Amino acid sequence: MFKRLFLALIGVGLLLNETARASDSTPYSMVLLTENFPPFNMAVDGKNFAQENNIDGIAAEVVREMFKRANIGYSMTLRFPWDRVYKLALDKPGYGVFSTTRLPEREKLFKWVGPVGSYDWIMLARGDSPITLTSL
Repeated sequence: MFKRLFLALIGVGLLLNETARASDSTPYSMVLLTENFPPFNMAVDGKNFAQENNIDGIAAEVVREMFKRANIGYSMTLRFPWDRVYKLALDKPGYGVFSTTRLPEREKLFKWVGPVGSYDWIMLARGDSPITLTSL
């Protein structure tokens, strides 16, 4: 259940106003937004704002390679809080968001590319712990 809930996907959101790649000589470029969510995306210095090469992580590297292979220009920014990042991706043409969970209510809001990984939640306790779980 948690695996499905937290399946980390890249959501490259162009919303309903999908910006098509121009046929003229104007280069196409996107603004990519994310948040601190280690190990998928994180600021190199651990802060809540970073740009370009100061963003590291599994998803950040996959996104960079994807845009490189597609020959699409981009800028990458890590911001906090998540709701601001998400709102910018919804409201602004040419903006996208990564990594996010793919949910039925988000399905039509974005063009989805991925998955780039999965995220499993686990609970640990010592072997001699008196903790007993009967349900979650």
